[in-house]
Amino acid sequence: MRSMAPKARMSEKFGTYKLGELKERLNADIIAESRKTTKDIAKGANALKAQKELDKEAKKLKSNVNDLTVMAQRLMNETPPPSVSGTFERMAISGLRSTRAFNVASMLGNVLVSSIPDVARQLTYTMSSKYVKAFAKNFNAKSIRLSGISKDQMSALSQAIEKTQSIRIKEITMVDDQFSATPMDKYASAIATKSLQLTGFQHWNSFGKGIAGSLYGDRVASALIKGTDKPKLRSLGFDEQMQEEMATQAKLHSTKTGGLYDLNLDLWDIDVTTREAIEAAAVKEANSLVTTPGAGDLPVMFDREYAKILFQFQSFAMAATNRIMLPLLQESSVRSTMEIVTHMMLGYAAYELKSASMDRDISGDSGKDKVWNAINHTGLMGYLGEIHRRQYAWTGIDPTGVMAKDRKFVSRGEIGSQLGPSYGTANNIKRANPVSTLTTSEQKAKAARRLMPLQNHFILRHGYDEVEKAIAQIMPDKIK
Repeated sequence: MRSMAPKARMSEKFGTYKLGELKERLNADIIAESRKTTKDIAKGANALKAQKELDKEAKKLKSNVNDLTVMAQRLMNETPPPSVSGTFERMAISGLRSTRAFNVASMLGNVLVSSIPDVARQLTYTMSSKYVKAFAKNFNAKSIRLSGISKDQMSALSQAIEKTQSIRIKEITMVDDQFSATPMDKYASAIATKSLQLTGFQHWNSFGKGIAGSLYGDRVASALIKGTDKPKLRSLGFDEQMQEEMATQAKLHSTKTGGLYDLNLDLWDIDVTTREAIEAAAVKEANSLVTTPGAGDLPVMFDREYAKILFQFQSFAMAATNRIMLPLLQESSVRSTMEIVTHMMLGYAAYELKSASMDRDISGDSGKDKVWNAINHTGLMGYLGEIHRRQYAWTGIDPTGVMAKDRKFVSRGEIGSQLGPSYGTANNIKRANPVSTLTTSEQKAKAARRLMPLQNHFILRHGYDEVEKAIAQIMPDKIK
């Protein structure tokens, strides 16, 4: 929805897409209520009680306007620049934004390996071999334009937005490029973007959404032509009348390419509302199959700079709660069971690959530890895993008995689990100080290495190991 004619949808929902006009309309309500209160007081009403009621309504309205503004900006993919009152505040905001971008470049080298479980939802979407066909279709050069966009309409629609705007990357990393407070955060954002491009994560996202679009188009066309899968069509927002109209057009114009149906929506003789509903459903399904935080997945406070620092990289867990965990809990079927099993298998594969790339011996880990770390890569736990980590860092209570081997907790530490990845970056800067007398040369070198872009990438890792050794040789040792 955030990318499909957002201004038109805002106008349809609220009568206008201009936030200024919408705020004026809402404020008019409180002005009218204020005048009514004044008249009531003049007629003998309890002035104190009436004023309290008015203040309560005004406070509620202000909160609603703020929430509405944030949601509207998310739907329209707009990130407004924060109000800056002076040079110091501008520099502080720039510092926070640069730090988040720096965290992306230095910490997400292995993000592509961590994203392997994304495939689970696509594999089980139709419970058939169609994933392989969709993969081949989006990988085949004959099916792709020179721009890299698929010729399949639903696939192109799903992946084009990711290619041009990198929605998933921005939402997961909390780094955007729509404005800069200073040149420092502008270039830091550019470095973060280039780093993710080099890891292959950006291409992985758009390719995955292309596959999702192909699967969606085939499933909708198959359901319309065969008259099956009615519950799924209803869940996509197509009522009975729309389904009848769409079925007629699908039978006339849908064709098969590579074993999958293409809707060929441009040939359909339908009204704009139905066409937009089909396109919006394609984007929605793609964002679900390749878990992407949406406008309603994140708390409003996540739009504030301080919250982005504390909760950076947590938006995936939030989105996974709404898009993976809760739907699976509500669905009791063979498909949902297969999705859970597939998630677990791919999550464990990601855990093994990351451990191998980091030369980490996990032979001593118990079965319970391995299962827990596999689940950590899947999103099946939603934000419950993060809540458990944070409470353990605070209380030391661990009923599960897995925190000692929880890789996310071990890498962040107790304070880092509470204060977010930026604490780790600040701590590394402190420890890498060459004139510090509190850290050994090896500790200084390790901290300096962790500040470098893509330092944990599975291909570059061994090269960085040599760099770390060289740094350790020139760094002064700890004074004993």
